Amino acid sequence: MSDTYSTNLIKKEIKTIFPNKKIKSIKKINKGKQNYNFYFNILNKHYILRIKEYNKAKYVKKEYNTLSRFNKFIPEHVPKVYFYKKSGKFIKEAYIIIEYVIGNTIKFNQKTIKELAKTIAKLHTQRIRLYDLLFTDKKNHKTINKLMLKRTKKSVKKLNIPNIFQIYKNIIKVDITTNSKLSYIHLDLHQPNIICKKNKIKLIDWEFSEIGDPANDISKLCFNSVFYKYKNTFYKEYIKITKDNNIETRVNNYMIFQAYTWILSDINAYIKKRKLNSKVKIKKEITKCFNFLKEKGYTNNIKKEYILNNIK
Repeated sequence: MSDTYSTNLIKKEIKTIFPNKKIKSIKKINKGKQNYNFYFNILNKHYILRIKEYNKAKYVKKEYNTLSRFNKFIPEHVPKVYFYKKSGKFIKEAYIIIEYVIGNTIKFNQKTIKELAKTIAKLHTQRIRLYDLLFTDKKNHKTINKLMLKRTKKSVKKLNIPNIFQIYKNIIKVDITTNSKLSYIHLDLHQPNIICKKNKIKLIDWEFSEIGDPANDISKLCFNSVFYKYKNTFYKEYIKITKDNNIETRVNNYMIFQAYTWILSDINAYIKKRKLNSKVKIKKEITKCFNFLKEKGYTNNIKKEYILNNIK
């Protein structure tokens, strides 16, 4: 996406949506992984105009539809959504206008963990609409990892990392579909996407939301060491609502898949020089995931130095 979208140009676009309204405090805020976000204020109401990079209109529309649905189901826990446009007068990429959620990124403690468990349980217990279920992608993570492995294998071979794919042979045997359930899931539940104000929780950035196993959602949180400290408190509150007694076992299995996926993704990013913030950061992320896999017995005695020494 071009960086020619200045605040003045964005302001012109906003005026096509809110004619005759005075726009205050328009400014560009932190760029997401694939988004450009502009904050603005009208009559003391706070908004975000989000443009999807590379004009991936289907993802913008998906986020709009998801938020529209959850504005009805759990309005207290999601941003309000106002507009979706495939292309505007001044903005050629797809964009949405949503509520700017005022609050702070959650700090995990006994109290906030309980509120978070209740919030996520509400999401995971929403009845799935038949229309949504008909179009659910039935692929499980075994299939997803096989596809990802196939795409990455040629690239990783260039690094000459001995036996890296032996790890995969053990991991792929894990049956993460056992006793799994389907629900609406956020699929990007990381600390920055959880906003807390007076212990009330709102979840933001819904562009990856889909129907899947709720354990996949929670597995993302469990890689946060502070969250993991309070995981028993989380599960206790969560199970009270969902009655999903098998959840922790499935979360552990998803964590194994996730750790391996992140290792391959980081290696792939290094090879393709894409979204590579720093080699130090990549090595740190690989070490964290590798140590987790080793703790669970999924490294086949492969040393992480085999990987790290090739990230030069």
